[in-house]
Amino acid sequence: MSASPAGKNLQPKINPRFLPVIDRVLIAGLQLGPAGKLEAINKVLQLVPEWKRGDCWRRIRQLRRMSVVAGPEAQPKAQTAKRKNQDRVVPRQRSCPWTSEDDDRLLNWAGYEPVNKIAQRLGRSVRAVRFRLGALGISAKVSDGWSQRKLRKLLRVSPARLKHFIGAGRSIAESCRTK
Repeated sequence: MSASPAGKNLQPKINPRFLPVIDRVLIAGLQLGPAGKLEAINKVLQLVPEWKRGDCWRRIRQLRRMSVVAGPEAQPKAQTAKRKNQDRVVPRQRSCPWTSEDDDRLLNWAGYEPVNKIAQRLGRSVRAVRFRLGALGISAKVSDGWSQRKLRKLLRVSPARLKHFIGAGRSIAESCRTK
């Protein structure tokens, strides 16, 4: 039975003396940005013809894992300041499960308050609140201080009937008179 390729080391063996040189070239290229990375990979491919681009990228990942290559700290300060404005990536926090109390508060505010205000009150992200509202089948849209749920209760109509009223452009007074 043949051995599976997943268990083998797919990176070609090279002389260990060359590895520090390759690492220095790759690290220098990483610090120069995307164009420098490609240039460094091309240099490595010239130095070690038996390697392929995938081998270079694998080595770059290994260097990053060993934290030989620092992330944004290795770049000049001018570049990091420019990137801060472009990339506003916030590290993901562990999510808290939604409790029934959170759902009740969310349902009470949905349709009355803007989503960003609800998120602030619940201590959650705007995206999490929007996602939860969608999961509950409720619109996050604020419509003149009336939520569709409250309006349905006031008029004592079904959701489909209320949507029909809204779609037809009927006012609340007309809706009450037809009842």
